[in-house]
Parts: sequence; structure tokens; C-alpha cells
Amino acid sequence: MVDLRFDSEPEKSSLGMRVDPGRGDAMAVQGSGGSSKTGRGNVGGADVGVDVGEKMLKIGVGTGATLGTEMEVGQAEMGFELLSQGKWTKGRDSKCCFGEIHLKVYEKHRTSDSSSATHNVPIQPRSLSYVNNAPPPSFLSQGDLIMVLEWIWWRPKKLERLLKEQGITITPYNLVMGDLKEIFKHFSEARSKPMNLSHDIIPRVSPFDLQTIQKYGKKSAFWFGTTPRLYIMDPDLIRDILSRKFDHFALVKGNPLLRFFLGGLVTYEGEKWAKHRRIINPAFHMEKLKHMLSAFYTSSNDMVSKWEKLITLEGSCELDVWPELQNLTGDAISRAAFGSSYEKGKRVFKLQDEQAELFIQSFRTAFIPGFSLLPTKRNKRMKKNHKEISAILMDIINKRQKTMKGGEANNNDLLGLLLKSNQKEIQENKNKKNVGMTMEDVIEECKLFYFAGQETTSGLLVWTMIVLSMHPEWQMRAREEVLQIIGKNKPNFDGLSHLKIVTMILYEVLRLYPPLLNIARCTYKNIKLGEISLPPGIELLLPIVLVHHDHEIWGEDAEKFKPERFAEGISKATKNQVSFFPFSWGPKICIGQNFAMVEAKMALAMILQRFAFELSPSYAHAPTTVITLYPQYGAQIILHKL
Repeated sequence: MVDLRFDSEPEKSSLGMRVDPGRGDAMAVQGSGGSSKTGRGNVGGADVGVDVGEKMLKIGVGTGATLGTEMEVGQAEMGFELLSQGKWTKGRDSKCCFGEIHLKVYEKHRTSDSSSATHNVPIQPRSLSYVNNAPPPSFLSQGDLIMVLEWIWWRPKKLERLLKEQGITITPYNLVMGDLKEIFKHFSEARSKPMNLSHDIIPRVSPFDLQTIQKYGKKSAFWFGTTPRLYIMDPDLIRDILSRKFDHFALVKGNPLLRFFLGGLVTYEGEKWAKHRRIINPAFHMEKLKHMLSAFYTSSNDMVSKWEKLITLEGSCELDVWPELQNLTGDAISRAAFGSSYEKGKRVFKLQDEQAELFIQSFRTAFIPGFSLLPTKRNKRMKKNHKEISAILMDIINKRQKTMKGGEANNNDLLGLLLKSNQKEIQENKNKKNVGMTMEDVIEECKLFYFAGQETTSGLLVWTMIVLSMHPEWQMRAREEVLQIIGKNKPNFDGLSHLKIVTMILYEVLRLYPPLLNIARCTYKNIKLGEISLPPGIELLLPIVLVHHDHEIWGEDAEKFKPERFAEGISKATKNQVSFFPFSWGPKICIGQNFAMVEAKMALAMILQRFAFELSPSYAHAPTTVITLYPQYGAQIILHKL
């Protein structure tokens, strides 16, 4: 039985909404403890803020604000309560059971007596009838009620039935929030303490997925809000999903604030994706990457030279290398993307880093319709950062275009290559419509360069240093290879391409610690996937980290660090299955994977040339994720000068 309640009564805010899930499966997100209360004008110091307690999630606005939303555990499975200035009293009350939706609303006080009427809301047919012809309150139309019920009940239950009919087990449905409460709860508990020093990271980074699959099997699903997410762990099905360009499976449209953080190639589909991929591809050809080696070398040399100065008379020092490696890759992508304008580029990198944090914070309210439009402190900050990033990139791009017209520009950086390729695309298709990229398109691609180029490589490098500290025998083998092939010389492209042991190590680190834990797709039409018939509206979760650690695929030693798996390449290691896809797979495989691997080899080779390293006693092994996988408490390493 579901209880929808709308109530308005005097409050500090001029309008608010309270959602009260109660008996049965509560729907509030479980947080870190205590009780949450809306403060004066805000929660947690924000104009509109979020406060998570052990029993409630509150999103609210207090004095002087125009809207407040509060979620807490109450007596109903789900309730909506409108809070407004002025006196409101109970107006309508309806009750129903045995498959009917239970609706309770309150109408604005007009007389001293409160009139009441009852209307039933049956699941089928999808319409409302009113006893005594009593209409719905002025703020809630019949169409609104049907839309709400379709969203929170009818559609989820229909999809649940279709999955169960095909032998797919799905977790019990909890109104609106689905399993998000449990996901946050498990993730918060896992993050509360470090793990043992091992590579069995799934209980810490994907605890909910692990528990669900252990309980229901690989052929199972869970609720991501009101949408079912089906686990796809069969390599053949993963191949089927990722090998198709854009005719069957779509990207998941999620948080609307994504537009302020990230755009570009990874967010496009259809013809726009094909056009952008065609224009960007030339910039990432291996021959073009050779011209970016100097940027990688300069950034890496600056870092290791700084480390050498930190070495004490005893020949060693302790250092948290995680922020160091983040700065390295941020500096390298700034140089590689913008050449002489890299100082301005570094400002973009810092703003994009902040955008990533704000974007992740927004997920706790992403499922509240319209919340991204509110003038909250976080939303306003994201919009401000977005404008500043766009202005900086616009200035860099305009100046580059002017120098290109004058024949003065060096076009060997990513921006120059992108603009040159775009110009060629426009000239070759000048008689067609919508050819080439707009200025806004170029800006979005540059933002993507930053995020993908910095996050992926810094994560790969930090986990490689941690893992090689845990396995000194492989660190020694890698160093011997570097010194044998490159010596103490400046690494060049040919030397880096011959580092077989280093490549094996990087692949095994990517298997155990992939940058992204999951890939998600969704169906937008009826489709057959293997033996399963999927209707529109099903999300498919390809859990990279679970597949990479799957004993049925990789053997009982799947959690062991064994670079020799890749001694004969990826195809041999995977037996030609799609069971290793840290950069995705198929037509939409990450366009910058070679960029990331070359940069990582350069940095690692230069570190190995100058230092031996081991874990500090203060290091706490705590892999976790914001968007990509990183060490929660940093990476404290003891460096020894060679």
C-alpha cells in the first residue's frame, strides 16, 4: 500500500516538498549518522543543501529561500507534503488496497469545516475517478497524478514482470529510490575503513553489486531509482552490446548537470558521434602522438627532478605520490593539448577537477525532478565554472585560429590537430548541411581532453606504483628492462614501444584496477540480446571490475598480480573474449587509449631510471571511486635514489 500525501502548513520557506517513506522499505538515503535538520536558510551552509543522517536524507531551504525539499523516514512508504505560508488543513482522504494506489491529499483551508471525499486510483485502467465528482486540488491535475503513478509504480512493475518472466531475478522494488539507499549504505560502510593489502578490491569498490550477484546470481538485476539495471557479465553479450555503433543500445541519460561538467565525443550518439569521431581520429594517430612525446617528457622530467631535490642525505624520502601524479598528468595534457597556452590550460584543469567533485555530489539529488534547475550553491558554482572554462577555451581557440590563418601556428598539439581536421572536414563537405564542429563543439571536446587525459593516466600511474611496491620482484624486472633498452637516456618513441615487461605490468594493473568500474547502456526499443528479449527502458550494466576479477574467466588466481598473463598480448590472455575492456571496446573504444599508454610508459620509465620505491608504513590500502578509481587516503611511498 502506498500513501501519497500533500499537505501545506506554515513553514519558514515559502514552498517545500517532503517525501516520507516509512513502514516497509524506506526510501531515504542512509547516511553517516545522526539526525538531519534544515538550518537557517540552508542545509550544511548551502543556499539549498543536502544533509544525510542515519535515518534520513534532507534537502532543504530555510528562511528567505523559495523552495525546500526534505526527505525523511515516516509512516508511509512514500508521501509528498507541500509546505507553504498560510494555513492548510486536511481536505481529501482516500484509502484503497489490494493492488490499488493509496492517495491522500490536503486542500487549502477555505472554511472552518474540512470537507472530505474519497477517490480510488486503480492500477488498471490508468485513469482517476472521483467520488461525489470532487476534482483534484488546484495544484495537482489528473494528468499529473497519472504521470506520477506511471513513473513510480506502473512502469517499474511492468518492466519487473517482463524480466521475471525470462528467468531474471531482480531485487524487490522500493518506490522512487529503488536500491539507491542500499547502494549508498554499502558504499559508505566500505569506505569507512581501509582494506587488507591485497588486490581483492571488489568488496570495497562494488559492495552492493558483489552482494547482489552472490545472492541472485549473474543473471540478475537491481533498481537504479525507478529503472531496472540488468547485469551483463557474459563476454559474448558484452561483445554484442559494445560492437554495435548506435542502432540498438543507447547511452544512459542521467544527471542533467552533466552538461556543465562533460560533453564531447563520449556523450554523443548517432551521426553526431560519427562526425566527431571522424574529425578527432587524426589527432590520436600514433604518428601524431610522437610529436607529443616532448610534452610528456617535459612534465615527467619536472616531476622526477622535484623528487630528487626532496631526497635526504640518507638517500630517501617519503612522499604522497597521488597528488604528484595528478599534477603530472594535468600538466602533460595541458602541454599536449594547447602547446604554448598550457598555463591557461592548467586553469581549465583545476576547474574541471572541481566540476567532477560537484557533479558526483549532485547524484544524491539527481532523482528529484527539477532539482538541477534550482539556484543552489552547488548548481550556481557549476554554472559559474562552466562559463569560466568556456571563456578560457574560447580565447585559446580564437587566438589559435588567428595564428593558423597567418601561417604561424604549430599544429602538432591536440588543439591544432583538431582544428586542422575540422577545417578539412568543412572544406570537403561545404555544400552539405551541419558539417564540421561548431565553436561550442570544439570547446566540449577540449574539456573532454582534460578530464579523460588527466584522470585515466594519473590513476593508472598511481596504482602501478602501489602495485610495484607490493611486488618488488616485478619492479626490479621492469627497471632492468628500462635500463637495458633505454639506459639513462631520454626515452624516445621507439624505446618505449619495445618495453614488453612494462606493457604487461600496465595491462595487469588495468585489469585489477580499471579506471572506470562500469559501463552502462539502455534499450530504447524491443531487442533480442542472446536469449533475452528486452523491452525499451531497461538499463544494462557492464561491470568492468567484476568481469576483470571473474574466476570463471581468469581462473582461481584472478585476484593475483600476474603480468605474465599478457606475455603474448591481450587476445591470447582473454582467449579472444571481451573480458578485458578498461578503455571500453568496439567502435566506441576510448580514442585516447594510446595517448594514455604512451604517457604512462614515459613517466614510469623515468621514475624507474632514477628511483626504487616501496610502500610507507603509513600507507592505507583503500581503493575507492568518485568517477574513476583512486586511493582514498593517498599513496604514501618511500623513494630511494638510485
